[in-house]
Amino acid sequence: MRSNRMKIAVMLASLCVMALVGSTGPALANAGPSCTTGSSSGNVSTCFTIIGQGLFVGEMHATAQILTSSRTLLECIHGPDSGVPVCSPTRTIPTVGVLPVTWNPNRTVAAGSYCARTWRVNADGTQDLIGEVCFDVHS
Repeated sequence: MRSNRMKIAVMLASLCVMALVGSTGPALANAGPSCTTGSSSGNVSTCFTIIGQGLFVGEMHATAQILTSSRTLLECIHGPDSGVPVCSPTRTIPTVGVLPVTWNPNRTVAAGSYCARTWRVNADGTQDLIGEVCFDVHS
């Protein structure tokens, strides 16, 4: 349990450092991280971060973190670019566990709205959207 908390703390710290420091090249205009528990009744936190400038995107990172009770989830990044959607495998995530998905286009992407979406996967295989965070990417 302590190990999972440490992993989460390290991951969040690294996201903050990336947002502050950026990468080599021009200064970056970042979006996020922004989080919501959506319609999960406070059980799942969906977070989304975009690192880039204008239409140039280095990385998009989405996570779903279980806060109170284990769930089977699917985490995806959606948007107008042909490189997405990008989704994690469907997994059962324990309490305080995290399901990440990253897209590293490192190029100019199509303008529009990009979203991190968390889907709860039900026993019968159907999916319910329980969390969504979106950002507009434009020049």
